[in-house]
Amino acid sequence: MGSALVAFAISLVIGGAFARTPAMSRFVTRSAEGPRWRMDAVPLAGGLAMGAGFGVAIALFARDADGIGAVLAASFAALAVGLVDDVRALSPIVKLGGQLAAGLVLVIGGVQMQLPGGDAVGVVATVVWVAVAINAVNIFDNIDAAAGGVMLVSAATLGAWWMLGSGPSELPAALAGGIGGFLVFNLHPARIFMGDSGSHLLGAALAALTVLDGGRAGSGRPASWGFALAVPLVLVAVPLFDAAFVTVERIRHGRPIWVGGRDHTSHRLVALGLGVGPVAVVLGLAAAVAAGVASLAPLGGPWFAIAAGALALAGIFTWWRLARVEV
Repeated sequence: MGSALVAFAISLVIGGAFARTPAMSRFVTRSAEGPRWRMDAVPLAGGLAMGAGFGVAIALFARDADGIGAVLAASFAALAVGLVDDVRALSPIVKLGGQLAAGLVLVIGGVQMQLPGGDAVGVVATVVWVAVAINAVNIFDNIDAAAGGVMLVSAATLGAWWMLGSGPSELPAALAGGIGGFLVFNLHPARIFMGDSGSHLLGAALAALTVLDGGRAGSGRPASWGFALAVPLVLVAVPLFDAAFVTVERIRHGRPIWVGGRDHTSHRLVALGLGVGPVAVVLGLAAAVAAGVASLAPLGGPWFAIAAGALALAGIFTWWRLARVEV
């Protein structure tokens, strides 16, 4: 689609400029600190490249789509919070406040979940979901191309739902295109990282798009509130799994939650013998499986429940196996 191609081209050009021009990327290149996977200085400018591609493509191809103002406002509010954190590290509480504010921007723009209990419940659930999605992507962005690849699968899935069914397909297509252009320079060994600006943009944008979808998975029929909650969670299952896994394992072993480390899903897969590139592929395939499960929602509750249950069992086994890997 046109929006995907435009977003890809813009993200590719801007991402390449940051990757190849140290003087241009100096303001978003911080010295490595803490237990990071890559200790060399790499520009944290992927969010700017993806954001530019996403925004321009939307302006050209989808400026009249329902809810677009709210989606863009929330996405770029989140990007701004992440960019500030890339340039000058924010405290966790301040960053969380900015993430919640991005969710509130989405609600003020008229996009929120429709749940039992009235508008108040929908507002709270929407704001929390945006913050959860942002943090899940942010935590998951810990190895070359993994987060970008997984989010590309999720955005492309939304685009396919809406193109084949019902929805403004140019929105997720533009997001997917922006991610694709960035990934050209994020493949191992990465010459550019998405940074907090990128993870915040992708988390907020995908959360907003799933709220727009409302659990329908592209179907023209209204979905129940259970699907409105479950479908987004399944679609983003891989980053959510990593966030939950790292949090619980750090608590269980007495390690600080908010301090980075090489104890994520990706790092443990590398410790099991996979290379960095293959790990990104494996995680992308896992995201594709989760997207396939989410795509069963229009078939009805039983089919979706059986597939989601199987996915959960696979997640439990994976958790058990990875928890045994020493880090």
